Amino acid sequence: MRKLVLLTCIVLMSTAWLMAQGSYGSSSSDQGTQTSNTSGQTTVRGCLNGSTGNYTLTDQNGKTYTVQGDDALLSKHVGHTIAATGTVTDNSQSTGNVSSGNSNSSTLQLTKLKHISGSCTKSNMGQ
Repeated sequence: MRKLVLLTCIVLMSTAWLMAQGSYGSSSSDQGTQTSNTSGQTTVRGCLNGSTGNYTLTDQNGKTYTVQGDDALLSKHVGHTIAATGTVTDNSQSTGNVSSGNSNSSTLQLTKLKHISGSCTKSNMGQ
């Protein structure tokens, strides 16, 4: 009987913890992978890839952002799901930018990074 009560408590606590983790993407202001605030900062949630000086962040919709910021910080999170906050510049409006080959690419100047998960899956990115 005691083991059953203990097991029930563990299951209930685990369920509450999982629901709290899943609520990150459920608020009305964070439905997408990109949110903006009044200070001009944007938060993009996605998978970080790349290497020193050449980092990219891909959101759940497949949009890719070139990330510029602290190489030491970014290198620790390659292959992880993160929420990156900073100023976004749309590269398609720049003249002569053909380096990425992607007309929908943007650059995110990183000011804040939040670790979400140690891996990259669609479920980690808010879907």
